[in-house]
Amino acid sequence: MRNDAMQILFDTSDFPPRWHCGNWTDLHGWVHIVADLATAAAYFAIPAILIYFIRKREELAFRGLFWLFALFILSCGTVHVVEATIFWLPVYRVSALFKVLNATISIATAIALTRVLPRAIQWPGMAAVAAKLEEEVQQR
Repeated sequence: MRNDAMQILFDTSDFPPRWHCGNWTDLHGWVHIVADLATAAAYFAIPAILIYFIRKREELAFRGLFWLFALFILSCGTVHVVEATIFWLPVYRVSALFKVLNATISIATAIALTRVLPRAIQWPGMAAVAAKLEEEVQQR
């Protein structure tokens, strides 16, 4: 059964590549492809930077939220790569799967952010912490 689902997922026989849908000019098509790939590159770089930050800051508050953001941004980038690929390989079912996955991760991230926000708002800012430390130093 699983093999059949995979075959259906990757079956492109009933869809044409995007180049053959409508009247794409080379310029119009390549603008879409390059924009999708450039966006994907940024969407892959940002989580890499976030993960580096998470791993360097062991005392980081809301660590799970940072991981969710990284996963959310990675899933966005994956959708853009699939969309660029569809110009040659019409994997529209795969595209739909990644869009559903992206939507699920996006909703989970929004819910997690909503739950964390009240606690995060109450945390003092760096200026307040620095001022308090300066006050303590002056008192001593």
